[in-house]
Amino acid sequence: VDRWTLLMSSSRVSDSFLAGCVSGCVSRSVIEPLDVLKIRFQLQYEPVRKASLSSKYRGSLQALQLISKEEGYRALWKGMLVGQMLYALYNSVQVRSYI
Repeated sequence: VDRWTLLMSSSRVSDSFLAGCVSGCVSRSVIEPLDVLKIRFQLQYEPVRKASLSSKYRGSLQALQLISKEEGYRALWKGMLVGQMLYALYNSVQVRSYI
């Protein structure tokens, strides 16, 4: 059996695709709260300073607590589905290209 046939066997392709999808979904699930924080800080007009009382979000831990208090813990994973699909596709292609 030549190397190309071995590399392109259907079980190996599906295994690497599945591994990439799972790793993409797991990584996005872990990173999503940080992405939500980044977007909230970017959209905030007021400066991000501890001394600035007009700022809603003044630091990462304070923002995490405030978001979970006002909107619930699920708000930290808002909009995750689209990003997760992107990560799953990207990682599956990336893992497949290295195998």
